[in-house]
Amino acid sequence: MSKFETPLTVRMKRDIVEIFEMYDTDHKGGLSKLEFKLACISLLGFKPSKFERKELFPTTQSTVNRSLFVEIISKKMMRMDEQDRMRQIFNTFDKERKGYINLENLKDAVSSVLKFEKTNGKRGSHSLSNFALETLLTEYDEDRANRITYSTFCNLIFKKHLI
Repeated sequence: MSKFETPLTVRMKRDIVEIFEMYDTDHKGGLSKLEFKLACISLLGFKPSKFERKELFPTTQSTVNRSLFVEIISKKMMRMDEQDRMRQIFNTFDKERKGYINLENLKDAVSSVLKFEKTNGKRGSHSLSNFALETLLTEYDEDRANRITYSTFCNLIFKKHLI
């Protein structure tokens, strides 16, 4: 590990494996080119380069197995700095890359988390009402445009010490 790499936490390692399993839709132990691209977007906030995809998928039948996926993603995540991680988190909400998070983005994120927990056997009574999400949005909407900008998001995360 170089001086510019940060070791991965146990949670990060678990996330990598969970995302692999989630995108391995046929459960054959390998990701197709499309599944790999979607998994990278989920974990890193950006898609792999065309060069990287060509190298990993020389034929249309090629797949990336779990151990190779974990190795590739781990290396990328260790090289990410705090700003990269912040952008990654923000992009999980801002899927259309508009530069802000609106009420629909918040609803989608909450819905995705709850669906993921349900399909993975986690039980609980977590749900956020539309009112709660609207209140959250209103509280942190600095420009009063019914959205949370990237800079506001960063300030909120650092202020609350969430990462």
